[in-house]
Amino acid sequence: MIIESLLDTDLYKFNMMRIFIEKFFNSYGRYVFKCRTPNIKFTPEMFKDIGEELRHVATLRFSPEEIDYIKNIRYHSTAYGYLNFLKMFQLDMSNFKKLDLHDGKLEIEVEGPIFQVSMWETFVLAIVQETYWKHTIGDDDVPDRNTLMHDGINKLLGDLEIMHHHPFLLIEFGTRRRFSKGYQEAVLKILLKQTPEGSLFGTSNVELAKKYRLRPCGTMAHEYICLGQALKHVPIGESQTYMLDQWYDLYGDSLGTALSDTLGTDKFLKDFTPRYAKLYDGVRHDSGDPLTWGNKIIEHYTSMGIDHKTKVLFFSDSLTLEKASEIKTYFKKFHDHYKISFGIGTALTNNIPGITPLNLVMKLVEANGRPVAKISDESGKTMCEDEKYLEYLRYTINN
Repeated sequence: MIIESLLDTDLYKFNMMRIFIEKFFNSYGRYVFKCRTPNIKFTPEMFKDIGEELRHVATLRFSPEEIDYIKNIRYHSTAYGYLNFLKMFQLDMSNFKKLDLHDGKLEIEVEGPIFQVSMWETFVLAIVQETYWKHTIGDDDVPDRNTLMHDGINKLLGDLEIMHHHPFLLIEFGTRRRFSKGYQEAVLKILLKQTPEGSLFGTSNVELAKKYRLRPCGTMAHEYICLGQALKHVPIGESQTYMLDQWYDLYGDSLGTALSDTLGTDKFLKDFTPRYAKLYDGVRHDSGDPLTWGNKIIEHYTSMGIDHKTKVLFFSDSLTLEKASEIKTYFKKFHDHYKISFGIGTALTNNIPGITPLNLVMKLVEANGRPVAKISDESGKTMCEDEKYLEYLRYTINN
């Protein structure tokens, strides 16, 4: 099976699960899967395997050793209620309100307590991606798996040369869009051996971090900020700051990287007052032009009298090693910025020549019976089922 441990997911899922339990236990969410890659057809055989893989995930439980590992993550070490909850935690197939195949289109929706259904996201994305390629490989125009992986590793080794000339801090971010679980692990082994000393900061994958004694990395995702839109006691225009407050109240200085584009960067900068700018260690970029974004963030810090060199700029949007190097060179040259790092996913764990990774997402679209939306700095990343709500949200954040 593809997923053999509930640790085989990204760290921010555990961080968000904890805050959902401790502060939003009764919140209810609905997530919708979407394949953004055009003209992709899933076969009945793929669909059958995907269903079997998901049912297997629903049988998994955390082992005592795995819970001890989470306990040893510093900011979770005294979360006794949360750690005890993990002993009982199990995913539930009844969360799937839709798991269908129509004319080659895969339709998936999960619904239930948000602390539970949020965990399905990464597992669904990793399973669908790997299953698709497992069935596609072997077609007349697609080489065998070993040849593909060999070509991908050779490409990676060539691409890594850039880090020896222009080193930067790198976090492996590739779980959700990996070619396969085995390939992600092979890539991580190469990174451990071939990146300059001190450059590999860690991995977002908790199971691999545990296995290779790496730093597990991650903070929050858009779904966390989006939930604030569905809280009855919070005005929508204040939902982002409310969720930032709740995050800091729980995690303090331990997880201080704020996600900037859930409601667009301009709205984020309005909300990111001196109070938040001082409380949070830095900001993460996940859509829009990275240089434009970085300049805006630096100007924002400067306008508040905060030395931007003391704050982290973290880039994670569709990066390659080459693009990350270019971003690092730009900010070092023009702003002498030292606290800059990169999360790279698809370009590491699904970088195989001749293969176009599927662009798969699974987003929170409704919570507590209310629509929610992410308004990205890129229009193609905006996802909302209710156009009237989306129009209202845009009006609210722009006025």
